[in-house]
Amino acid sequence: VHTVKRERTAVRGITVTVHRERQRVVINPEALLNQLVREYPSIAESFDQYFADNLKAISAAHARSMALIAAAFQEFHEDASPAQQIMAVLLLNASDTVVSAVGLLRVGHRLQPGILLRNVIETLSTVAYMCVVPDAVDEYKSGALKSQRTITKANQVLPMFGRMYGFFSERYAHLSEMHGSFHQPGRYEAGEKGARANLALIRVVVVLFKMIAELAFITWVDDPIYWRRAEGGAVAFDPGEAMEADVRFIVGDDPDLKGLL
Repeated sequence: VHTVKRERTAVRGITVTVHRERQRVVINPEALLNQLVREYPSIAESFDQYFADNLKAISAAHARSMALIAAAFQEFHEDASPAQQIMAVLLLNASDTVVSAVGLLRVGHRLQPGILLRNVIETLSTVAYMCVVPDAVDEYKSGALKSQRTITKANQVLPMFGRMYGFFSERYAHLSEMHGSFHQPGRYEAGEKGARANLALIRVVVVLFKMIAELAFITWVDDPIYWRRAEGGAVAFDPGEAMEADVRFIVGDDPDLKGLL
C-alpha cells in the first residue's frame, strides 16, 4: 500500500469572483488530493461494513474467468491461435476494468461503475465476434472492426448482449438523466439501494464474462460449464443448472431485484 506523504504548509486558496453577486468562492487547491487521501478510506470502510459479503461473492465468481485468462497466457507457447492470443489480452484488460468498477463503487462513486462496465461489455462482444467470425483477427488488426458489428454478432451468440449493451449505453455511456443528477461520493448506509443496484450490475457482467471467457478458450477447457462441444467442432450454449445458480447469484435475496431475471 502506497501512502501519499503531505507536508503541513499554509495553502492559498483558488479564488473565483462571481461578478453579479460580488461574491468570492475559495477552493483549496488540494481538494482533489483531500478526497483521495482523507475521504476515500472512510467511505470504503463504510462500504466494507455493509457489503463485504457481496465483494467476496463477486470475487469468487470472477476467479474462474481470471483462471481461464491465466491458462490462456500459459498456452501461448503451445497451441493458442492468433485469435486466442488477442482475446487473452482483451479479456485481461477487461478484467482489470471490472476491478476498477468495483473499486470506484467501494469509494463512493455510484454513477461511474456503469460507465466502465459498458466498456467491458463492448470488449466481451469483440471476443464473442472473434470466436465465430473467421476473418475477425484481420478486421481487428486493420481497425475495421466496429462495435455495432460485434454487438450484432455477439447477440446471436448470446441474446442478452444486445439488451445489456443498450441498457448501459443509454444509462451510462451517453448523456442521460442520470448524468444530470448530482452523485456526491459519500459514506454508505446499510441496505443502500444505489450500492445494491451497482453490485447487481457488476454481478451480471461477471456472469457474462465467465460465459465468454469459457467460449474463447473452449479448446483447452476440460470442464466447460456453459458450452457443449457438438459435431464438426461446433459449440452449443448449454448452461444447464449453472444458469439457475447464476440467476440466484445475481438476484440473491434482494427484494428489488427478484422477478427481473
